[in-house]
Amino acid sequence: MEEVLTVGYLYLIVHIAGTVSFGHIMKWALRRRCELAAVGAVNYAVASSMSLLFALILGSAGLSVSAIATGILGGLSYVVSFFFYAQAMRLTGVSISTAVVRLSMLPAVLASVLIWGERPGLIQVVGMVLVFASLPLLSQQPGDKTVPLRGEVWHWLLAVFVTTSGGYLAARLFQEVGSPAAKPLLLSVWFGVSALVGAFYLRVQRLAPRPADLPLGIVLGAANVIGNFALLAALESLPGAIVFPVSTAGGLVLTILTSAALWREKLSRPALAGVLMAVPALVLMNLPKA
Repeated sequence: MEEVLTVGYLYLIVHIAGTVSFGHIMKWALRRRCELAAVGAVNYAVASSMSLLFALILGSAGLSVSAIATGILGGLSYVVSFFFYAQAMRLTGVSISTAVVRLSMLPAVLASVLIWGERPGLIQVVGMVLVFASLPLLSQQPGDKTVPLRGEVWHWLLAVFVTTSGGYLAARLFQEVGSPAAKPLLLSVWFGVSALVGAFYLRVQRLAPRPADLPLGIVLGAANVIGNFALLAALESLPGAIVFPVSTAGGLVLTILTSAALWREKLSRPALAGVLMAVPALVLMNLPKA
């Protein structure tokens, strides 16, 4: 039993490392002045191919038409949110943009209550309230004045929140219409849709991946897939009551610490207060009802 738990925690660590590295790889691509649209397209193509390989190795179950629809919805959400996430990162840094991404699970939680009739416990309600309180504070992070983006900081963070929430909603919808054993194949479809949209954008804009874009796109895609499949593996050994609070809140804390170390990011006092609210908010929303 102890060995099973140890393996589960190792997978959880790998999952957190994969999700945290995603933002830093994108930041590295920005520093190298890569074409992020190309990096994103390569990332999703690699992620889709690797997910399909995992699906074949693991013997993934098939997808129903409704489950495929959730994959399409999730893929469209991912590719659009990738754009806004990149812009928000340029403007506010990795920490703030990642915190908003994490908090964008709130609409999926609300949908579970309003659409599927789930009744949240007191701890979940407190977590939701903290999310609403933290978002305005996070938007108080001063934007980088050297970044040529129009609009206030909160405009871009709101766009990240809304578009990323579509992915969480698609994942929640899949719980209703799909089989858990089909998740590897779902991820292949999900990332594949994102890759197709990214490739279409590159074609319309007459852009092509440059030599510097390809390796970062491949690494980003690998981190994407490894993080997702490590989460699935962790859930086979550990209860969701441990995995989800630790992965969401722990991943955010690690992102903030590593962003300060790697990129010298400094948070304003209001933004720091927002982060201090966001961490317990993620823990409480992901805890089971008492």
